[in-house]
Amino acid sequence: NTFIGYRAGFSTASPYGFSRRNVAIGYCAAGSIGVAFPQQAGLDYCPTSNIFIGECAGYNANGEMYDNVFLGRYAGEKASGCVTNNVAIGYSALGYAVNSVWDASRKSEHNIAIGCFAGYLSCDGCFNNFLGTCAGRNNTSGSYNNFIGLLAGYCNTTGINNNFLGQWAGYCNTTGFHNNFFGYLAGYCNTIGTNNNFLGIGAGYKNTCGCYNNFFGHYAGCSNTSGSNNIFLGQCAGNTNTTGSCNIAIGRDVELPSATGDKQLAIGDGTDHWITGDSDFAVTVKNL
Repeated sequence: NTFIGYRAGFSTASPYGFSRRNVAIGYCAAGSIGVAFPQQAGLDYCPTSNIFIGECAGYNANGEMYDNVFLGRYAGEKASGCVTNNVAIGYSALGYAVNSVWDASRKSEHNIAIGCFAGYLSCDGCFNNFLGTCAGRNNTSGSYNNFIGLLAGYCNTTGINNNFLGQWAGYCNTTGFHNNFFGYLAGYCNTIGTNNNFLGIGAGYKNTCGCYNNFFGHYAGCSNTSGSNNIFLGQCAGNTNTTGSCNIAIGRDVELPSATGDKQLAIGDGTDHWITGDSDFAVTVKNL
């Protein structure tokens, strides 16, 4: 090991500390490394080949931790257990990545967290990318997510396979999965909605549990809460729809006849429609 700084790797000097091939630089960096030294079936579990740089970075490093890079004040501070192949850069990034070394199903591995408190609570999540201040801060076991931007995916806990790009994108998402929210405030209120695609500033803003929606455009479908299987294309398209499902609105600020109706069609500009359709699949073309 290589320890540089006041009390860096301090516990290794005691009878209880045990670790191998680690680098810790900074005040109390890896200060309690190897104190909890588990052994099972004759196998030793100890932090190996990690890099901790910054005040208290990796302070509580214990268990089967290997090939991690924690850079920044309190980065990976409480990380312990099966924590492998992670990169955390920034104040408290992946700061609470704690899990059980004995449970192979509970791991924190192959995550990249860059930014203050990025991925802070990710104790069991794997293959996530959290880029931005507080991006994915409350993620616990969610995996295969990409949260990029200030507070993107902030509330996510167990949601998987989500892509949130933009400031506040997918902020309230907790367990929703297979969503793509691109743009400032896109999908902001989504909590459990799944399989949605929202592209544009505020697109799908109020959606909470609606599923299989496609909203493309500035504030497209912004009032939708639980409506599902809708297609809204254009600036503010379908922006009055709330619970209606299986609707299609195409054009700038095109509004459907009913905010709660299903199987409606409107193509045009604003309140002027070239083509409309109702739930009986009757189609009307203007001037015909």
